[in-house]
Amino acid sequence: MKDSALSYLQESEALAKVKGAANTVIDGVSELKAKLKQLISDFFYMMLDAVKKRYGVNMQMMEILTDFVIWGRIPLLRGYLQRFRAGAM
Repeated sequence: MKDSALSYLQESEALAKVKGAANTVIDGVSELKAKLKQLISDFFYMMLDAVKKRYGVNMQMMEILTDFVIWGRIPLLRGYLQRFRAGAM
């Protein structure tokens, strides 16, 4: 009984060490993920600022046009697909 209790205690300490190491790795990966996400975000904001400086007001017009095309194409595609399925094309 004494040996099995000692064995159990050693296993528990080993398990605790493994859990501690796993938590350290998880924290490190989470921190790295956050840093990479921030780095990518900063890069794209820097590029957007550079484009805005270069094109100024035209950049706002490009954004408006892009939004119009993106949101406007959905109903157009739905209508096209309905006519295509009906055999009109």
